[in-house]
Amino acid sequence: PRRAAPPPGDAATPWGDALPDRAFRDVLGRRSIAFAIDLVLIALLWLAFGGMAVVLGVLSLGLLWAPATLLLGLLPLIYSTLTIGAPALQGSPGMRLMRLRVASWRKGEPPGLLRAAIMSVLFYATAPATFGLVLAVGLFNTRKRLLHDALSDIVVYCDDDVDGTAA
Repeated sequence: PRRAAPPPGDAATPWGDALPDRAFRDVLGRRSIAFAIDLVLIALLWLAFGGMAVVLGVLSLGLLWAPATLLLGLLPLIYSTLTIGAPALQGSPGMRLMRLRVASWRKGEPPGLLRAAIMSVLFYATAPATFGLVLAVGLFNTRKRLLHDALSDIVVYCDDDVDGTAA
């Protein structure tokens, strides 16, 4: 998987803290657009799986309604966990389109499925419950980390600003 070169610093400095400030320029705006893209993709997946669930539910005489409903309810969580946690991806399709990368805060390695699942659960549990106010945390720290990022030991950064290809 593609990853920015480790920033300079000693072993005691977390990887995310050693990233240059330009790696976080407009990261919140990019994340917002990436989330909108991902919502569209999740909706398309939901429609596709929902259609299959209707057909399978009818064919099974209703036996598959409960599992299909559970699967459809968990689809956003599964999508986020698999796309962010897959080592080859390091971000959802929306994030990759917006040139964002997700890495572990301490070591800069791909987040992995467990860390991505924790991040996803925290996001989907806190953002709707607070009407999105929890996302304002990113406005008050220099690294633009949101609460679910900090609690899951993740950093989201602009990949083009780290590898030197941006102006």
